[in-house]
Amino acid sequence: MIVVRADWLYSLELVAHDLGLNIELSPLTYSLDPLTRDEAIESATNPLNMAGISFEDAVIKDIVDKLLEFGDTASLGVQYIQPVQLQLILDTLCSTGEQNGALDRAFTWDAYTRAGGVDGILRDYLTRSLRNRSEAWHLLSALY
Repeated sequence: MIVVRADWLYSLELVAHDLGLNIELSPLTYSLDPLTRDEAIESATNPLNMAGISFEDAVIKDIVDKLLEFGDTASLGVQYIQPVQLQLILDTLCSTGEQNGALDRAFTWDAYTRAGGVDGILRDYLTRSLRNRSEAWHLLSALY
């Protein structure tokens, strides 16, 4: 399985064609659409409930509300959340909980704020992702 942004899908099809691969990607493609507030809450809480991981409602709602602030309303006319952003936040909290041997407390307000909340988690992810990539940092600094 590979994950590709929709705007790169056409390029992937061209590469497959150029390599002589007789693959039609359309029937193999699953579109992961942006989530509304309610869908995001459900997407977060259902797997946690199924896994038996307790969580504080306030944590999930704060995550979703903060991510909604990043959403682009222009294209859809409503606020939405990109699923990958929600996944990144939830995965970070789960991983931190597992590393600390306290998965059952990974979604408490205390654990969430110690992780830096949405802003801190996303900032830390960006920092780790761009570590040792000076050209990327130079480009980002030119934007601000």
